[in-house]
Amino acid sequence: MAASEQPYQMSFTSGGMQLNACVDLAKIRLELGSWDQAARSAVSTGLTGLPKASSNERTVRELVKRLKTLNDRELEFLLHEAHRSDQIQLLWISICRAYRFVREFASDYLNSAQTKGSDSTTVLVNTKLKRQLEKFAKQYPVHMSTRTAPLLFSAKGGGFSAQTIVNLFKRIYKIAGIEGASSHSGRRQFVTKLADQGINARLVQVLARHKHLSTTQRYIDVNENALRNAVELLK
Repeated sequence: MAASEQPYQMSFTSGGMQLNACVDLAKIRLELGSWDQAARSAVSTGLTGLPKASSNERTVRELVKRLKTLNDRELEFLLHEAHRSDQIQLLWISICRAYRFVREFASDYLNSAQTKGSDSTTVLVNTKLKRQLEKFAKQYPVHMSTRTAPLLFSAKGGGFSAQTIVNLFKRIYKIAGIEGASSHSGRRQFVTKLADQGINARLVQVLARHKHLSTTQRYIDVNENALRNAVELLK
């Protein structure tokens, strides 16, 4: 079985990052030289500060599992060079290394976010949207003549940041009187509507640019109408 096909490890017993405890535990590990010794020391001294001995031991075991994914150079950086924000990022990396399900979920979420990094792609649009984009382009011929220019631009001519887009969608939804919606709601609606109309799940996955089909399935909202329509398909 390939590494990517190994079953998920679901013993994620401590949801918090436990930054201070992790830093202390890393220090003990570098001083004692082994994770077994560091774990025993952390358990005996009540490193996590939890009132129950069993909770302390379980949490220490979880933190060791994460920190063991870091090499000695990374541990040294965590202790002596990293600022707090760097420490948080490094510990997040350790969580992703320790748990494939966290790593894949984070990867899929980031891949589906506003910024796609340097990856290029072709975005398919329907005829109605195409007409609107062509109309928009005719209004700004000079800007659109530059192929590297952002399609949607601010008053200064530059592209929007991810946070600006989030704020803009929030304002649009508020004006429209739609409550509880976010910048991600349209994406979820896009996926759900395609699924409701019977589009093959694999096609929906590609259109949504999801790496894993399981991510696409999480996006699809199941409601009573969808269930009733599914039953009506039976003849």
